[in-house]
Amino acid sequence: DDKTEIPWVAQRMEEALLGWGPGWNVASIDPQCLAALAYAKMAGRHVDFRTPKAARAVFSEAFARAPWEGAAVTFPSIQGEGGRVTHEGVRGVVTRWRSDGDNLEAVDRQTAAEGAEMLAYEALIDQTLYPAAMRYLWLDGENYNQITSKAVLPMLPFPFSIISPGGYKAVAERACDGATEDELLVAAERCLIRLEDRLGDAPYFFGDRPSLLDAKVYGFVAVLRAAAMPNPWLLTAVTARQKLLRHCDRIEKLHFPEVTRQQERARKVERERELGSVLRKNMEAVAVATGAMTLYGLFIVLKAVSQ
Repeated sequence: DDKTEIPWVAQRMEEALLGWGPGWNVASIDPQCLAALAYAKMAGRHVDFRTPKAARAVFSEAFARAPWEGAAVTFPSIQGEGGRVTHEGVRGVVTRWRSDGDNLEAVDRQTAAEGAEMLAYEALIDQTLYPAAMRYLWLDGENYNQITSKAVLPMLPFPFSIISPGGYKAVAERACDGATEDELLVAAERCLIRLEDRLGDAPYFFGDRPSLLDAKVYGFVAVLRAAAMPNPWLLTAVTARQKLLRHCDRIEKLHFPEVTRQQERARKVERERELGSVLRKNMEAVAVATGAMTLYGLFIVLKAVSQ
């Protein structure tokens, strides 16, 4: 028999969603990737979510194509057959999912006018909140060195854990387009105020069903709130918008219950740590007071004896 048994055969690769993985008690440390995950959850679509370490070939291809760009692969993105990236960014990913003919009715029920309004708000986020978030996460020296880098670098495959951070910082610089921190903060605050005014007291931006806009707003609010930065200049703008925070909590409880549990555990640990700190300080104070009283008593006794 001249036939040779082939030990393996190439299988059609299932599509995967590539993106920055979990951290800071949220499902992704990146606002755009978290928005894509939230949309999938809202739509009831199962996704094969993979972090950058599973995308070494994608980084290698990006570096070979344009090494001066530092292999800054765009996330979120769709990795299709043959490992090729076919769609990038939240809109690109959602467009790909919609082209499958999947029933995404749970999130795609807007009228033409609402669809146009949603695009306008998405553009506002991309022009104001996105650059501010990029500076906050990638370009602020304290925030990057103490928080962002510790979350990002372990997710990158070697040697791109050395090569790519510079590329992502260059992307952040282009997004900021020379704007100062103060300018970015003012623009981000205005964006958040407009979003909160549009949301009002409704559960979602377009009634009782979530939309891509809900997913996108959730992505930014959840990540910026969760990242415990040493220089929290953007956090203040986010936490001032109570209706957006409640909107974020609602989506997490419905679609990311595991994240809610993690946050509750983290808050419990923090409360216990604070309680322990208070108890230690009280015990130290009691010990100091007891010691002082003992010494004072001993002094009185010695004084009486000497007389």
